[in-house]
Amino acid sequence: MAATQFAVVYGTVSKVIRRIVEPDAQNTDDSHVALAQQHLAPGESLMAFNLADFPTSRTRADVQPQIGVPAHSGRCAVVAANVATATPVVNVIQADPLFDAVPGMILVQTDVAGINWTYQSGVFTAPVQVTGVPSSGSVGP
Repeated sequence: MAATQFAVVYGTVSKVIRRIVEPDAQNTDDSHVALAQQHLAPGESLMAFNLADFPTSRTRADVQPQIGVPAHSGRCAVVAANVATATPVVNVIQADPLFDAVPGMILVQTDVAGINWTYQSGVFTAPVQVTGVPSSGSVGP
């Protein structure tokens, strides 16, 4: 028997998709869905879908409508844990701050801040542009 399902693991509260579990060539059944269910972290949920319902594409954009509207985009800035002073954004990653962590850093959900922006007291500030033209200023998360 061939595999008939794939699974989507998402944050129960945030609805942010964490991973899509697809069968591989060795899957002759749907055991990959049961295995994914056994490895859910606290606060994660799993939804199984029929492969036949998504015959050509199984991306986040394809399955997100079935899960629900996410609380945020999953785009997070990585900043130093000391937010008492303005600290630079050192990376931007896909994450869910309810689950994910970067040692010595904090994750702050943002759809606008980028690397080299600064973060202090809940506010991101864009760097001054090299051309000498000031940036658009500060924005919240």
